[in-house]
This record gives sequence, structure tokens and C-alpha cells, in this order.
Amino acid sequence: MFKSKEELKAIRKQYPEGTVIIIDHVDDIHAPSPGTELTVQHVDDIGQLHCAELGIAINPDVDRFHKKGE
Repeated sequence: MFKSKEELKAIRKQYPEGTVIIIDHVDDIHAPSPGTELTVQHVDDIGQLHCAELGIAINPDVDRFHKKGE
């Protein structure tokens, strides 16, 4: 579950602050609907994305999403 420093660096480079992602599927009862656009605030120390619009973290290993425009 924990990421190496290199893996965290790569995730943070791929999803820097301000990156807009679009939800495809998040397995959480409080998750936003597919198609919801979110703005990344930061990536935490286990590689999850935190967004201004949510009270939950987006996990790149489990949740499905893509960057806006991709």
C-alpha cells in the first residue's frame, strides 16, 4: 500500500496542484458522480489525491479517473 519515494515523486509530477481530473468511478458511498470534475490540491504521503471539492481521497490504484483533456 505504501509507495516508495520514487513512486510518490512520479504521482506528484503527474498530478500537480491545480490538475483537473474527471471521475470515472470511485467505490465510496460519498463519491461524486461519474463525469464530476475535481481539482487536485495535493498528493498525500501514500499517493492519494486530495481535491478541494471532496472530503475523501482519490486512490490512483483503486479509483478510475482521467485528466481533463485526455
